[in-house]
Amino acid sequence: MKIEILEPYKMVQKGSALYRLLMNDHTPVLDLFVRESIQNSLDAAASKDNMSIPVDVHYRVGKFDSSRLNKCLEGVEDKLNQRFPVGGDSYKYISISDSGTQGLTGPMRLEDVVGDNSGNLINLVYDICKPQNDASAGGSWGIGKTIYFRIGIGLVVYYSRILNSQTKKYESRLAAGLVENESSNDAIIPQYKNNLKYGIAWWGQMIDQNKTMPITDEDYIKDFLSIFDISEYTGNQTGTTIIIPYINEKRLLNNNAITWNGQNGFIPNWMNSIEEYLRIAVQRWYFPRLDNKRNKSFKRLEVQINGRPVDYDSFLPLFKLEQSLYNKASGLNVDNDYLPKTDVKTDGVRLKSVLEEPLSGNLSYVKVKKEMVGMCPPDNDYHPNVNFNIQINDPTKNDPVVAYCRKPGMIVAYDQESWVRNVPPCSSDEFILAVYVLNSNNKLASSDMSLEEYIRKGEHADHSSWNDSSVDGKNPTIVQRIQNNVSRNLVSAFSDVDDNSPRKNSGLGKFLGDMILPPIGFGTQSTNRPRRDSSGGSTSRSSVRYKLENVDYNGDVMSISYKVSSEFEAKELGLETLISSESTSISFDIWEQELGLDLPFRIISHSIKINKIDKEKCYNTYLIKDTDKETDELLEIRRNKTTKGSCYGMSVVFHEKHTFDASITIKMLLYKRDVRPVIKPL
Repeated sequence: MKIEILEPYKMVQKGSALYRLLMNDHTPVLDLFVRESIQNSLDAAASKDNMSIPVDVHYRVGKFDSSRLNKCLEGVEDKLNQRFPVGGDSYKYISISDSGTQGLTGPMRLEDVVGDNSGNLINLVYDICKPQNDASAGGSWGIGKTIYFRIGIGLVVYYSRILNSQTKKYESRLAAGLVENESSNDAIIPQYKNNLKYGIAWWGQMIDQNKTMPITDEDYIKDFLSIFDISEYTGNQTGTTIIIPYINEKRLLNNNAITWNGQNGFIPNWMNSIEEYLRIAVQRWYFPRLDNKRNKSFKRLEVQINGRPVDYDSFLPLFKLEQSLYNKASGLNVDNDYLPKTDVKTDGVRLKSVLEEPLSGNLSYVKVKKEMVGMCPPDNDYHPNVNFNIQINDPTKNDPVVAYCRKPGMIVAYDQESWVRNVPPCSSDEFILAVYVLNSNNKLASSDMSLEEYIRKGEHADHSSWNDSSVDGKNPTIVQRIQNNVSRNLVSAFSDVDDNSPRKNSGLGKFLGDMILPPIGFGTQSTNRPRRDSSGGSTSRSSVRYKLENVDYNGDVMSISYKVSSEFEAKELGLETLISSESTSISFDIWEQELGLDLPFRIISHSIKINKIDKEKCYNTYLIKDTDKETDELLEIRRNKTTKGSCYGMSVVFHEKHTFDASITIKMLLYKRDVRPVIKPL
């Protein structure tokens, strides 16, 4: 194959710059490879409307004869031989082949491009930063494909077979590209006409001075593919094969390896070979579509690795469970699924004002024992976080995990932070797992943009998270609202569940609560004094009613629940905790500052559930535990603190005046039993 060396032009990226475009420091390079390669295949699916035809993807890891490959690459053969001395089939490659796809269609030369549609071939091989035009495609930034150059030494071979839409004949195409750090001592691309080195070159058939296009000679292509023991497409097959030679297996497997549970010697068995790693990575990121015969809403994905299928029967139990959650969140009501229907809860995640229809997507979630995730015999699988490739924060308890995705069906990330804020962890033997599926066809209220387009626009170049972005100069904070609502739904479902805590005794709790907890309003301050609200109007405290509902006592933790309501429009409510003495009630600040004493109890959390707003049902639930403030489209909640930072109460301020019905629960950790807390309205 003849060489074409990138010449200096204005605004042209150098090889070193392209490497930096996708320098993801938190996702292993093999995971990035799986995510990008399969997404390219799904985006290129042929007969997109025929869901019965799956997209087939085959990964191969094998050895090749370096001397046969090197002599095919004009201009770099000698340097390749120096860097990789001839030694039979001692060097490894990795390849991905798809079928049931269009292949690398479009013009083979830039000069033949008409308009803005340059086609799959030029976009992938020659115009690396060209983004996808399809709104539902997996990629939007166009630079994810640079991951291929990071797998080996920067050398990538492209082979494709297409059905020419004009001639109605099948055509084969073969080209190669190399991206390298032009200033590296290992750089192999020669200088062209004493020009500056740019670190980028291509190989193919020569069409002009220093200009190439893909090779179309079928015999040459067949012989070239035999170097890697790869067969060419035949009959009516179309598709693309990408070959990456000179991979370093050890380096790829060690990239971003997590030290599990602080044990330096613990290495999952699937990290011992690339083939086994790929089997896990494919399930990790594509369980929604991988051999999902139950879901008919998209083309099914079928994957083989060195001839072994990654089918549903070979899934880890964890990913069978995750696929079941995905199907439930997609609206399927299927039998013979991994999770019984009764065990899974599905909530619509609704947003006010920002979308044409309130439904942003669906959340399916479940709490399971470790048997259901395969951690017991006969499976003896690893902790789910190991298979998700996320950190285990505390081996004594398990944080909830939310996986989320949009239309292409690739999991964007597994989250233990923004999507599960304030959701209590489980015991070490249980897991809360959830899947959120975007309602992609919904539209933004302020724009004709679909929700799918908005989310896709805000993804990082490596699609590792969702981020809010501006539309017509305004940020609708849709992602933040989705995360907040998902978190609240999970808090509502699991905040009161603690199978390891002492069994509650409501009768004993009420008895002890009556002993140490005076009726609400106990103290020196009147509860019906008018006060000025933040909007300048007058709000009567007596318009907000507080009623003690229940007191539970679990060991040293007391939970006090109130029903709070207002028949007249009000804007604020809140509770304050004081310490009872013989003659009066003492604030936390005075107790700490003037008396210099340690508090006899500590507020752990406030949980608030809004049952009705303006006589209409409402399902907003909030748990204020580790954060000082939380805001959404309805209200703002603040934790009130002393000078020393101790929480003594909470305030709720609605953005507009409402009538409402709500429930508030305060959890306290009691250090002393001879000092009484006093709860009163602010």
